[in-house]
Amino acid sequence: MRPLAAKILIALTVFAFIISGPPLISTEKAAEVGAEPIALTKEEKAWLSEHENLRLGVDPAWPPFEFFNETKVYAGITSDYVRWLNNRLNIDMAAVPKLTWTQVMEKAKAREIDILPCVVKTPDRSEFLLFTKPYLSFPMVILTKDDAPFINSVLDFENNKVAVVKGYASQEIMERDYFYRKFFLANDIEEAIQAVSKGKVDAYVGNLASITYTTAKLGLTNLKIATTTPYNFELSFAVRKDWPELVNILNKSLESIPASERTTIHNRWINVRFARKTDWTLIFQIVGAIVLVGGAFFILILRSNRALSREVTERKRTEQELIQSRAAARALLDATQESLMLLDDKGIILAANETAASRMQMTPEQLQGLNRFDLLPSEIRKVRKARFDKVLSSGNPIEFEDTRDGRIFQSSYFPFQANTGEVTGVAIFAVDITERKRGEEKLHENLGELERFSKLAVGREDRMIELKKEVNDMLRDLGKPEKYKIVV
Repeated sequence: MRPLAAKILIALTVFAFIISGPPLISTEKAAEVGAEPIALTKEEKAWLSEHENLRLGVDPAWPPFEFFNETKVYAGITSDYVRWLNNRLNIDMAAVPKLTWTQVMEKAKAREIDILPCVVKTPDRSEFLLFTKPYLSFPMVILTKDDAPFINSVLDFENNKVAVVKGYASQEIMERDYFYRKFFLANDIEEAIQAVSKGKVDAYVGNLASITYTTAKLGLTNLKIATTTPYNFELSFAVRKDWPELVNILNKSLESIPASERTTIHNRWINVRFARKTDWTLIFQIVGAIVLVGGAFFILILRSNRALSREVTERKRTEQELIQSRAAARALLDATQESLMLLDDKGIILAANETAASRMQMTPEQLQGLNRFDLLPSEIRKVRKARFDKVLSSGNPIEFEDTRDGRIFQSSYFPFQANTGEVTGVAIFAVDITERKRGEEKLHENLGELERFSKLAVGREDRMIELKKEVNDMLRDLGKPEKYKIVV
């Protein structure tokens, strides 16, 4: 069964995803957070003292994982991990600027780049890189237009109608497992997603977190997550192959990062923002006060009219971008055929997508504010509530399968946390796997039938050979020539 934890966390961000430029983690903050001591050997410490300045190869355009922001500063989830490690190890892993991802990989092969902080381990890359244990995991999904028919995999599309980003692990995986198919190679994620939106290709295979982030950023509302794939992006640090010492050092260091700090980093870039709604009442009160005061200082307003006009224009632009990004996120969420629901620690439904609501014959607005467990039949309410309470208390996700009304669902309860690290609710993710299960059962039946038929056929053939031998023996005894030529 594919791990669903990361998929649920990323999928839920589209409930209220807003494009923003989060602040970067500071080394001072890293020092304040309690971290386990890193048990480095004398040899490892000596190695670090001789390699304090390390060249970092990063993808310049792979948000929310890593990218260079508007001010050309290295940003994203991985950048916070790098800053943490720099502070803890007293080294300087510095991103090399002005390189494309293809150039980064070429320089890594030539050992002109020392470390890649956010890559998937593949056979090709393993020829010239060493990898740490994965420290991030996110699912690979298929993105299509929202009016596209139901699909199961990339095999449902024609050649050159499925996009992958050139040089990404997704290209290597698709071309390895579907070597008989041809793929559209995009230069970056934005080009791939735009190609789907404009109908140039039918689908894009990529990372769910990046798809969600980029779709909201572009303000596209005509796309949906059509289905998941059997693959996950297991992200690791990669090191030049002649530096195995650094792999051990990084593994120890990554393991020492506190769970609370990991949560803070992830929430900074992948943030479920239900608790951060804009207080429009307060804004309107402030605007009203400004208008009243402005009436008393009419002459002053006239003098500053140009500046105020610019401010209003900027505010309207910001509000419009917010509306567009929320609309894009909502459209993307509702387009998926998988059920998503978010509960607070009391089981109250904070939000749900259209799929979840329709399965309960309600609308998302009708579900909001109701207790999820009050809507369940009594025979399963107790079991579900026990799972919910266990997730809240342990902070660990739970996966299970169950049958409802003749349909089979694969479900997961996943905790989400406040910035303090406290579990404040549970995300419910459910996928209807009835057809897949029935297909598997039918396949097993067919294989069993084929095996029985094969055994029967072999048995009949052996018996015919025996009978022919007996006839030949009888003819020989009678002094007559054999009738059958037997080939074994």
